Amino acid sequence: MTPLSLVIILILSVAILVLLLVKCRMHPVLGLFLTAIFVGLTTGQGLLNTLTTICSGFGGTLTSIGIPILAGCVIAMGMQDTGAVISIANGFIRLFRGKRMELPVALTAYVMSIPVFGDVTMILCAPIANVLAKRTKRSMSSMAAWLSTGQFLTHGLVPPTPGILAVTLALGASLGGVIGWGLLLTFLAFLIAYVLLNSWILKEYIEPRPDFVVGIEESNGSVEDLLIKGENLPNFFAALTPIFVPVILLTVSSICTAALPADSPVLGLTNLLGDRTFSLCCGALCAIALGLTHKGTVVQNAIRNTPSFKGDKMSYFRTVSDNWIERTCNVAMIPLMVTAMGGAFGKVLQTAPAIGELGSWIAASNIPAILVPFIATAIIFAASGSMTVAAMTAVGIFGGMMDVLGLSPLVLALVIGCGTLTFNHANSSGWWVLTQFTNLDVKQGYKYMTFVNCFTGFVAFGLLLIFYYTGILA
Repeated sequence: MTPLSLVIILILSVAILVLLLVKCRMHPVLGLFLTAIFVGLTTGQGLLNTLTTICSGFGGTLTSIGIPILAGCVIAMGMQDTGAVISIANGFIRLFRGKRMELPVALTAYVMSIPVFGDVTMILCAPIANVLAKRTKRSMSSMAAWLSTGQFLTHGLVPPTPGILAVTLALGASLGGVIGWGLLLTFLAFLIAYVLLNSWILKEYIEPRPDFVVGIEESNGSVEDLLIKGENLPNFFAALTPIFVPVILLTVSSICTAALPADSPVLGLTNLLGDRTFSLCCGALCAIALGLTHKGTVVQNAIRNTPSFKGDKMSYFRTVSDNWIERTCNVAMIPLMVTAMGGAFGKVLQTAPAIGELGSWIAASNIPAILVPFIATAIIFAASGSMTVAAMTAVGIFGGMMDVLGLSPLVLALVIGCGTLTFNHANSSGWWVLTQFTNLDVKQGYKYMTFVNCFTGFVAFGLLLIFYYTGILA
């Protein structure tokens, strides 16, 4: 098989995948499965070998991300039921002294989306955005733009969200390295985009969604009056512990691995602390511990969020061991299955003949090697509407080409992550969720979400190029 014939097959496979997902409205799990079979058969791998490879890729991906993602969902349940998300928003309101109220919402979403799925983050933060918009007479154009951008950035580029976590592990990149660089790139990109675009965004005033602001009056202008009210809310820093404990453990472990000699006795401890499963489980334990100090609030919120759940004498224990786990499974199941099948699809792509020759062909061309995976990921994301599908497909295509392209696992993981930060539009379910929750119509959604998200994604990639070509990132 020649590189050109493999390119044709790859283009056809992406087209088939998009057709199945967008036109036929097929579930991504089935669409990825059928497309993987197509690739296996057309590249001469045979049906039996293709099915074996699919099973291997599916199981291997679940092995890598299954428990960490479930632990991340437990963190989400704890953040929701303890009122931690409100405490974080209030902390940012105080930080900005009641001004620029889109920033507290955006930064809350930015922080929340690190261990929590994007859709869950939007559901938790959108009501807060509407209330603050009403109380400060701030346009929902700005609220929607920066809420979507904040959650979008960390969801696409900062593990342990499923897509970028699976990419990092599949490529063998440093998890702490991807987290550290992902945070730096996304924060700088957000800051640059905000400075350049916010004045333009505020030119159109959009009312908050009416049913979210029933009985809400405009604020008298004081910071205390702007704070989101709630009973028995946790302290701001305590509210952040379930999120930042895993991030800190993973980052410290990566620093120690890079700085300490291989025979250092300290590495045994830091390798344990930096294990993805251990660190995320520590975050889940922090969420449970946070709930212990707010048991009454947790039980009440759990009953409100799950009407079928009833309390008893062991209410808090049952909330954690039954209600949180049930909700975790409900939330995590689809992302887990999609990511795992994406890993299976990628495995079939990686085992295709001539994948190495294709990498050499790209490296020998005049196109900068770092641009190719970014452009490919962006195109697949724009067509499929799924960050995970785009990321895992890109891993399958380029994962076996790292040596010939001259890209390290860390750089390739970040490039693919940046590619998923581009064309977020109406073929994504999350796009529709947020436009509805922030009272935007379709035109306004494209104007204030799609354009701003895309602009910020390209800024992040531009920053990545600067760090890469100056030798700071290798």
